[in-house]
Amino acid sequence: MKTVLIAMAAVAVLLASITLAGDAFAQKSGKQEVQDIMTAYKKAIHKAQADFTAAIKKANEDARAAIAKGIPTDQINAESKAAIAKARADLKAAKDTAQKETKASLSKLKAAIKP
Repeated sequence: MKTVLIAMAAVAVLLASITLAGDAFAQKSGKQEVQDIMTAYKKAIHKAQADFTAAIKKANEDARAAIAKGIPTDQINAESKAAIAKARADLKAAKDTAQKETKASLSKLKAAIKP
């Protein structure tokens, strides 16, 4: 849950910076390009968070199924922790990728605007 809150805070900060930078760029280039970049970023972050949530739910379901099969609790805990750690790493990687793509797109837009 903390990860989701941190992710949402990071998204808010990045969107605020994109919006501020976007407004400066949009005056010359048109707001549609900046809006498209922001929309793509929001979609990528939303998908990453949805994948993270789905991975956590799957880990919980797998743990319940393992308990029903009588697998030792230590093994179940280890597998669940590994699955959750992988989900967190995937979320972070997806967020980092989205941020890099957004920054690259904004840089290209900025370069196109400069005379």
